[in-house]
Amino acid sequence: MTPQLIDQFNRKIDYIRLSVTDRCDFRCVYCMSETMTFLPRAEVLSLEELLQVATAFVGQGVRRIRITGGEPLLSEADLAVFVAAFKQGGFTAPCHWYQNFTRNWATTEQVEQRVRQPALMIYGQYDMVRQADMSAYVPDLEVHTLPCGHWIQQEQPEATNRLLLDWLERRMRPLV
Repeated sequence: MTPQLIDQFNRKIDYIRLSVTDRCDFRCVYCMSETMTFLPRAEVLSLEELLQVATAFVGQGVRRIRITGGEPLLSEADLAVFVAAFKQGGFTAPCHWYQNFTRNWATTEQVEQRVRQPALMIYGQYDMVRQADMSAYVPDLEVHTLPCGHWIQQEQPEATNRLLLDWLERRMRPLV
């Protein structure tokens, strides 16, 4: 049986984020403080060392690893190292739109950043991602919070389904 990493809320950890550099062009608030101090390049892990770290986490039950900090600093040769590791190591779904969210905003800045359709947002109470006031971008938004972490659909499947089905019944049924 594969060992499992467990957090302070007794949740299984199967997803981690590894940064290939601390000099990313984006200044995401979850990665960088306003008073960021960069490491000397000699102290940043090499790609080979990052792969050793990733392999160790996979041995502890991690199945998804998000590579960050390379936007747009990751060379084709660097990318090839990670692609080869993903193919060999059994990583699943390493590149999702969601996992490239910051870069997506940068490449679609000419598109109006407003959701005009009715929307439902379900937060996890213990999620490290803080709840945000999205009313300026999503004016018809209904927000709920469940007693769980980030992966609400895995941690609270019945409650998530109940909220979704109720919302669909109230908001979408009149439209069909």
